[in-house]
Amino acid sequence: MAACGGERHIAALGFGFSVLIGVPLGLAMGRSKNIRAAVEPFTTALNASPQVAFLPLLIIWLGIGIASKVALVFLGSVIIMVINTEAGVMQVDRRLVETARSFMANERQVLLKVILPSALPYIIAGMRLGVGRTLVMVVVAEIYAATKGLGYLIFQAGGLYDTAQVFVGVVVLASAGMLFNALPRWVERRMAPWQHIEAG
Repeated sequence: MAACGGERHIAALGFGFSVLIGVPLGLAMGRSKNIRAAVEPFTTALNASPQVAFLPLLIIWLGIGIASKVALVFLGSVIIMVINTEAGVMQVDRRLVETARSFMANERQVLLKVILPSALPYIIAGMRLGVGRTLVMVVVAEIYAATKGLGYLIFQAGGLYDTAQVFVGVVVLASAGMLFNALPRWVERRMAPWQHIEAG
């Protein structure tokens, strides 16, 4: 399990890129009909496609190193970020937007003060779903494009019917998922504390 540091870097990079690109793209799609019409066919096609099928192409283009694994993780999780963010923007109460504009708020202020806070629960949900997809893609990438790493060890242990090592790998993955999920939860508590107010 000494290779876990490599998995953390792959997961963090792939997930980080998916958030940095997926959230702005989802915001743009939710705010602009033209952008949504231009981009939605591609996001729909990517969402309907098994991203694992892109791995051979990524290896050909980027090699068998960390770049192809990060790209696969990115493809697996970015679509969730885009769809959830777009859905969050689309559900924003238009009366709030019009009220802000009536008080002379510009587009940047409307985005930061109205749309983002309203869409934040959807964005956080996308991040939490993306964490699970990220870990799956890391394992898949290491099964088919590595000679070491947690995914490779699980695959090898399965071939040898070594159930103890398989369970150890699964427990490590589950623990990593819990740790990664702590970050979106922390962001939600900091930026949307009203989501955690219990009913009296």
